[in-house]
Amino acid sequence: MDRWDDPADVERFYEAARAWNDVIKRRENEYWEQLVPGRPLIFDNWRVLHGRATFDGKRRMCGAYISRDDFMSRFVMSNSKREDVLKAL
Repeated sequence: MDRWDDPADVERFYEAARAWNDVIKRRENEYWEQLVPGRPLIFDNWRVLHGRATFDGKRRMCGAYISRDDFMSRFVMSNSKREDVLKAL
């Protein structure tokens, strides 16, 4: 029997999905930021569930993705002495 053949399993899935939705929509778990032209918004896509609210008007958004390894490498290289980085290898 397939796992989802039992209607009780399907109902439990939807109950769990509703419970998860309640957790992520709690006010204390939300962070809202009003963007203005020229302001970047950077977040760790592995750790943050993100979305946008409705918007009325014109919007132009640009996006870019960088891997965590590349980001961390650039961060370390930009904030450390070259010699220290080489010693750590």
